[in-house]
Amino acid sequence: MSFRNSIDGLNAIAERLRNVCIESLDYAECIKRYDSKDTLFYCDPPYLNAEHYYSKDSFGHDDHYKLAELLHGIKGKAMISHYQNGLYDELYKGWCRHEYSSFKGSHKSTGESKPKTVECLWTNFEREFNR
Repeated sequence: MSFRNSIDGLNAIAERLRNVCIESLDYAECIKRYDSKDTLFYCDPPYLNAEHYYSKDSFGHDDHYKLAELLHGIKGKAMISHYQNGLYDELYKGWCRHEYSSFKGSHKSTGESKPKTVECLWTNFEREFNR
């Protein structure tokens, strides 16, 4: 792809994002502010026991529970992604769970294969297919 082709593609991206709102808010404030029957929240919280990686006080272990409680009470739709684990299976019990194999992290060692993991996507709605 050339530079010119990349620039030409920006119009399609701009059109798609015309009515999208991207915020940098505390998750609870964002969800409370924008929740409606027409809202879709995609949440990608820090992995369990790696919360400190992002910053000391931005998202702690207890926030996994708080986020789940908040998402169970919304009017809109929600998707949450995480590695497969028992805590999330419990927190999002009753939600649809979709799983797929993935490579873990950005592991780059010579002569070693990337570690594999199971990623999950929990949704509070049934998946719809466009055909």
